[in-house]
Amino acid sequence: MALPWALAVLSLLPLLDAQSLACPNFSVPITNASLDQISGKWFYIASAYRFPEYKKEASKIHAVFFYFTPNNTEDTILLRQYMTIGDQCIYNSTSLKVNRENGTLSKHSEP
Repeated sequence: MALPWALAVLSLLPLLDAQSLACPNFSVPITNASLDQISGKWFYIASAYRFPEYKKEASKIHAVFFYFTPNNTEDTILLRQYMTIGDQCIYNSTSLKVNRENGTLSKHSEP
């Protein structure tokens, strides 16, 4: 009788090391090496949406791929997107601003 009780108590010991519910800071600085790692062709595999209208639009997607072309001197990434949605082929191109300190990318428009 004591053995099952002892095993139950010992199996709960890892819970004492549980982390707080506060979100940790996952941001890491962006370097030229990390930009080189994301450069090239990327494929859209899947998406998950909670809202029915987004699910409906996502179900129309047949194929998507992206090209990331970093420009290390200007801290930008040229993003080229090719999509097949329904019976249409769509091409989009935009520039992403690289914020190296906090590890984020953002869209920006040219003046």
